[in-house]
Amino acid sequence: MGRALGYACRPFFNHVMPVLPKNYDWHPDYSVGIPALDAQHKRLLQLCQRISSCTIHPIPEGYDVLHYILRDMANYAEEHFRSEEQVLRDMHFPDLEKHLAEHRVYEAKLSEFLASLSAHHHEPEQLAKFLGSWWVGHILHSDMDYAAYYKSAAPCVSGS
Repeated sequence: MGRALGYACRPFFNHVMPVLPKNYDWHPDYSVGIPALDAQHKRLLQLCQRISSCTIHPIPEGYDVLHYILRDMANYAEEHFRSEEQVLRDMHFPDLEKHLAEHRVYEAKLSEFLASLSAHHHEPEQLAKFLGSWWVGHILHSDMDYAAYYKSAAPCVSGS
């Protein structure tokens, strides 16, 4: 109950300790059991690693490089969200609306970061922290909710 309470108004992933996977390596425990979505999550993890590299090893072109990678992440996340949301609709996931709300918050936050980077007003470390919070809070928790639902409903989903 604690996590779902007020979820759309105050996403919990903003309050989760940001811990990205060590060395950004994919681990089988991150799997949601749907190969296409796992592949997309792997790609998002790679983009997080590229952004983190920009914050750890700054270069003179850092803002431009970071902006490019962040735009790539925003575009890829949009594509991933469309895929994931369709899968959730197809399986009649009961918490679909909550999940969609999380996606919209993420998209809005990425837009804010892009605007800030364009104006050279944003600290890249804050971006890395946000992405860490997102990875832990959304992908390793919220997505695991639909993974559990998918696994329990798999015979029904595949049989329809």
